[in-house]
Amino acid sequence: MGKVLCVVIGHKYILTQKVSNNINEYCCCNCNREVTNDYSVKLEVLIAKMRDVNATLSSFLEKTKIAKKTNSLFINI
Repeated sequence: MGKVLCVVIGHKYILTQKVSNNINEYCCCNCNREVTNDYSVKLEVLIAKMRDVNATLSSFLEKTKIAKKTNSLFINI
């Protein structure tokens, strides 16, 4: 039923993961189709390769955020 609804009225995407300021992952409430932004901000179907790229990017950004906090703590002492 969900796929038919998406064909008729379109997908209803909700944000499932915020990878960075520009890249997010979305999932359709009706048919569970998963998509992500590509680097030109267009929606693409989320394949395993893109999921790995998004996970690596998210991990890298988290580590740099932690490193910046740690460095600012040492500078303030």
